[in-house]
Amino acid sequence: MARFIRWQGMVAFVLLTALVAGLLYLFAESLVKSAIVSSAESAFGAEVNVAEVQLGYSPLQLSVLGLQVTDKDSPTQNLFSFERATAGVDVWQYLFGKIIIDELEVSQLAFSGVRSQAGKVYVDEVSDQAEESLSDQAKAMLPEVDMQLPDIKALLDDSNLLTVKASNELKNSYKVEQAKLIALKTQLPSKAKLKSYQDKVEALGKMKVSSLADIEKIKTEFDKIKAEFKADQALIKKAKQQVLDSKDLLAQQINELKNAPTKDWQQIEKTYQLDSIDTEDFAHILFGEKARDYVQKAQWAYEQIAPLMTDMKGDGTTSEVKSHANGRFIFFKEDSPLPAILIKKALFSIKLEQGEVKITGS
Repeated sequence: MARFIRWQGMVAFVLLTALVAGLLYLFAESLVKSAIVSSAESAFGAEVNVAEVQLGYSPLQLSVLGLQVTDKDSPTQNLFSFERATAGVDVWQYLFGKIIIDELEVSQLAFSGVRSQAGKVYVDEVSDQAEESLSDQAKAMLPEVDMQLPDIKALLDDSNLLTVKASNELKNSYKVEQAKLIALKTQLPSKAKLKSYQDKVEALGKMKVSSLADIEKIKTEFDKIKAEFKADQALIKKAKQQVLDSKDLLAQQINELKNAPTKDWQQIEKTYQLDSIDTEDFAHILFGEKARDYVQKAQWAYEQIAPLMTDMKGDGTTSEVKSHANGRFIFFKEDSPLPAILIKKALFSIKLEQGEVKITGS
């Protein structure tokens, strides 16, 4: 056996392992404290203070004492703070990807507390520099573009759409026909005038006839009434005919307006092959030649900027996509399955203006 084992190497390995374990045991709390502060400051963007970190190994238990997280919008205050937080974790379940906390206790949790001194606020300088660089490049590449949109009325007036033309024709025709009917209405006889014809005829019938002169007078008056009545009758007939003509005209134009969108779309399909239509073509259809120029400039700018956005990383390198063989998940049925995260028992002590509030859960 001695010739197969190098005892000098075995001793060195044991000593080195013991040294590493001893160093981890001695400095574990400092390393955990540093990791908590670093990750918290990265997450909240402001100074995080931890007074002490304590580790227990049987069972594994982590305690964080005197944590204060600075509010980056108000550095003189804490976003939140607590006196002590203790969590016991099941190591065996953690190896299987499950976080099982037997007991979680947070004492003296407070929000928006005043700090003894203002905390530091950290700015992601690398990210800001990258965004500023990208913004400068974009501004340098983008041409001068008139960003003022044309007036809607001008767009519709300049378009060749049948829908717009039919709508304008209907609106104009309605105004003209309405004016004609209003003018005729002022000329039509009133009910009082029509009643007067009846009264006049009845009065003529009651006149006494004693000579041929009386008969001639009645005939003359009757002819006069008859002429006036025929004139009014002609006006009524003209008004009725005008109403019918206006109704037919407006009905025809309404029907043309209903069919105009279909005809416009047929014309668009005929003029532009929609299966290969470009963005600038569609903009030209709707908004005219100037819009085509806007879209072309925007597409050019996007083609210049897109590679920078997809390829740029923090270090300026490009990422390579690695292909992996497709696998499958295999699940084993457990007698008493546990969730991915489970807190068996929790106790929170919260400091409010009204006093201290305690919350327990299991």
